[in-house]
Amino acid sequence: MKQYITLKVNGDTYSLAVNPWRTLNEVLREDLNLTGTKLGCGSGDCGACTVMVEGRSVSSCLTLAVAVDGKDIQTVE
Repeated sequence: MKQYITLKVNGDTYSLAVNPWRTLNEVLREDLNLTGTKLGCGSGDCGACTVMVEGRSVSSCLTLAVAVDGKDIQTVE
């Protein structure tokens, strides 16, 4: 069952329905077409997927999109 979330990414607000197991990286790249955030190793070691959430760096490949509902996100774009 999809959950409705709101993400503020690079100053723009997006509301969308996502499956609860989808990562932030998948949502950024596939749903929002923000492809600057890459998927490297998929285990959080390489840093290619790093984004800023509320001023803290996180690995978007390990972060569930539903966990950052309502938060401010900055990507490389």
